[in-house]
Amino acid sequence: MREDVYIIDNLRTPVGSRNKILKNFTAVQLAAHILEGLMSRQNIDPALIDEVIMGNVVGAGAGQNLARQASYMAGLPDHILSYTVNHVCGSGLMALSMGMRSILSGSGDYIFAGGTESVTHSPQLLLPSNEEPQDSAFVDGLYCSMTHKSMGELAEELCQRHQISRAQQDQFALRSHQKAVRARPSFFPEEIYPLIGDKSIVVACDDRPRLNLTLERLGLLPPVFTRTGTITAATACTPADGAAMLSIASEDFVQSNKLKPKAKILGFTPIMVNPAVTFESDTSAIERCLKQCQLELKDIDLFEITEAFAANVILTQQILSIPDEKLNVFGGDLALGHPLGIAGTRVLVSLINALQTRKLNKGLACISFGGGGAIAVIIESCLS
Repeated sequence: MREDVYIIDNLRTPVGSRNKILKNFTAVQLAAHILEGLMSRQNIDPALIDEVIMGNVVGAGAGQNLARQASYMAGLPDHILSYTVNHVCGSGLMALSMGMRSILSGSGDYIFAGGTESVTHSPQLLLPSNEEPQDSAFVDGLYCSMTHKSMGELAEELCQRHQISRAQQDQFALRSHQKAVRARPSFFPEEIYPLIGDKSIVVACDDRPRLNLTLERLGLLPPVFTRTGTITAATACTPADGAAMLSIASEDFVQSNKLKPKAKILGFTPIMVNPAVTFESDTSAIERCLKQCQLELKDIDLFEITEAFAANVILTQQILSIPDEKLNVFGGDLALGHPLGIAGTRVLVSLINALQTRKLNKGLACISFGGGGAIAVIIESCLS
């Protein structure tokens, strides 16, 4: 990149399953909450914020431009440009990309970018083509209108093409939960901004992962997408509620405001592929991003690859020979849940946290998304 873009801070809400811990919060309220959290941790005049960019996938019923609503609700000055991006599960990272482009073009210096989603508040749709109401989270987030298949069906086809077994997927899902359980008491509080829920109860933890999961219990689950398939409810991510955000800034802004950034963005690579093979696109995005940064796989200390399904991460790990000890060290979406619009931002927030707590240097985050594509981003910790 021609100039340096820095990540000043990163924060997320807890992740809540549908109708669970975040059921009383809309996507706008979750976004406003995380904006307030970031501002409270930074001693910077809010008037200096140039843009607020929010990724969101299922916007039906949320009202006009939820990013603008969230900015207003958080008390930001009226002049701040606020807009919403929909790039399916890549929406949060695409919001980051838009913020980076503003900084690199010189049109902004200090930007908040992230995502928000509430599957709980996704409405039912009455479509002319269906007599029964349709879940908007499925129609707009989990179904590919180009292939006329669900994300799960596409993932099942990946398993067949690459001979990824049910046993491999169950073992991967178990490890994801085990890692997240270990991270929950010590590491996740560094990245989670609590909310006040029902009866003034503080919501400070994800409502998953499963504490007592075993391979035996996983083995009892039936396939969910095809009758003879290998993917179960445990090896496919669960749509969820949550928000996550990063504040980014130019080098000039960092220096003039005496900020201590957490990380520097070294490279950012979005790619598009045929929609039918979207969950096989992580590898290409990672390889291109490494080439852009003139780095090799061995130079990356930690990888965060979104667990849309166990299968897509298993395939990427096999092709690139990523060591287990470097991959999704705090668990992933199979354990925590998968709020569509924040999925890419959440893994980047966790990656920054993991690099810092382990005093490591370089990390790579990647997410594939519906419609055919993936985004990879490489960062360098400033606090390692």
